[in-house]
Amino acid sequence: MYSVNWFSICWNFGATRFVWNQMLEMQSKRYKNNKDSRFLNGFAMNFLLRKLKTEYSWLIHTQLDRDINTSKNILKLDLG
Repeated sequence: MYSVNWFSICWNFGATRFVWNQMLEMQSKRYKNNKDSRFLNGFAMNFLLRKLKTEYSWLIHTQLDRDINTSKNILKLDLG
């Protein structure tokens, strides 16, 4: 039988959702400020993850690969 750590599941889900919302907001603001600008690519968004983790220190406890997958999924959106 598996032991489920519900706190960990909820923590990771909440952190992933937070990163998703922050990245989506950054891309949306960038587009609204200059409709001719290109969206950030995956490398640039992954670089911004470091900035987010510095600004929001509690994100240090999240798994980096999950955060990178979140930023990759934002790139798949059709925001135009």
